[in-house]
Order: sequence, then structure tokens, then C-alpha cells
Amino acid sequence: MSRRALMRLMLPLVLLPLLIAACGGNSMAGMPGMGKSGSGGKMNMSGLPSWAGQLKVHILSPSNGATVTGNELPLHLSFSGYTPDCLLAGSPVKPGTGHFHVYLDGKLVDMFCSPDVDVSMQNVTPGPHKIRVVPALNDHQLVTENEVTIGFTYSPTSPLPVIGPAASGATPSITITSPASGSTVAGVFDMTVQVTNFQLSCPLQGKGAISGYGDWVLNLDTLHGAMNGMATMARISCSATIQLSTAAMSPGQHAFIAYLANSVGATRVPLVSSQIDLQVKR
Repeated sequence: MSRRALMRLMLPLVLLPLLIAACGGNSMAGMPGMGKSGSGGKMNMSGLPSWAGQLKVHILSPSNGATVTGNELPLHLSFSGYTPDCLLAGSPVKPGTGHFHVYLDGKLVDMFCSPDVDVSMQNVTPGPHKIRVVPALNDHQLVTENEVTIGFTYSPTSPLPVIGPAASGATPSITITSPASGSTVAGVFDMTVQVTNFQLSCPLQGKGAISGYGDWVLNLDTLHGAMNGMATMARISCSATIQLSTAAMSPGQHAFIAYLANSVGATRVPLVSSQIDLQVKR
């Protein structure tokens, strides 16, 4: 059996607990792989590097208890102790770097790096809700001691029509179309996928599992490493093209594994995936 065929057989066993744990809204402290080599410093009692407590995020607006009448919740944030950089996601942890995760009512929306984030109110019921923002290291370990939560009331002037499950049809698929497998990449580059019989949806992120809709996830090299493979997750994306960087990758051949997930990041079962190998240069 080829190495690639063996990996495809093993992936469903790995990804389901990996992504359910990642997107359940709880701290990832205590998951397998925490506190091992490559942490970049001594560990504190939570299993995080001692410097992780410096990573802080601040919600400048809206204020706690605000009423949202539009169909997006505009978050305006500031940061201290680090500079969020999504191009480093899935790489070894490093002081002063990371990103942050946004949760709506306990469900993961996505990982972000920008000080301005618009959270769609698609499929959100009118009434009280909570937004939680949590600093994260490059390998997605959550700095829960510095998380920030605000409450808001959704009272839409013109509510969006609810999106229901898509009609069942042909089997979904995902294919990495660019770059071509075997090609060489250096610096910042784009990766594009083609998804069929499945709808990528940014508005539905964090709104629960809705049949036929979701995201795609990219892992680098392996799904068997630290934190049940979370440490090498480079991106969750609701669009066909993402931007990547070789800045934190070692020179040489690397595998890029893309797979479909539902709107809270949990992998589809059975697994739907695509893999290419690229030569990385600095």
C-alpha cells in the first residue's frame, strides 16, 4: 500500500477528535502534545510557555451589553504583548507571535489576525448572545487566562433569511488546484482549492453544523503531531483561496493536506481530502 493511500485510511481516525476538541470552545490545555519540545520556553501550570501570558487582546467596540440591529457584529480590537500573524499558524510557537480565535455562543467562528472582524448574524436568532475572543499561539494553544467575553443583544431591523440544509446530492470533493504538486514555492504564495457538491460559507461559520455547507482546513505535513495534530493546522477557510508563507517552514519537501469541514470546523466523516507535495525554499 502506498504512503498516500495509508494516510487516507488513517486520517478519519485522527481528524474527528482533533477538530471536535479544537472547536468546542474550551481551552486546549491538557490535550496530547502540550508541554513538549518546541514550546520556546519554560511551561507554566497551564502547559503554556511562561511568556504566553503576555499575549492579550482587547475589545474596543462594541461595549458589553450593546444592541446589534444590523446583520453583522463589527468587532474592533487591539493587542498587546504580540503581533497577530496568521501566516505563522501551524508553525512552532515563538514569543511575540500568534493569532486569536473568535467564538459565538461557544462555537468557533474562525481564527483571525486583523484588528477588525465582522461576525455575520446569518442564522443567529434575535435575543442575547455572547462573543468570546481568545489569544492563541501559532500552534493554536489557547491563552484562556486572557480571553475576553462580551454580551450583546441581536435585534435586527431587517433579519437575514435562515439558511437550511442543502439538498443532498452527489458526493462532495475538494482538490488543491494551485500550486501544482511538485512545484517550488518561496515567500508568500496563494493556495487555491476547487470544491464541488459542497458550499463554502463565511456567514455560516460558528452557526452549527448545517448539511452541505462549511469550510475547508489545511494542515502541513502531518495530522499526527502535537495536540492531536492541531499544531500543524495552518488555516480554516471559507473561501477558495488562502495566502500562505514559507517564512516558518524548513527548506525541503512538505505535504499540504486540505479537507472539508462543517461550519464549526469538525471534519466531514467520511473524510473528503486532497494532498499535494511542494518544495519549499526560503
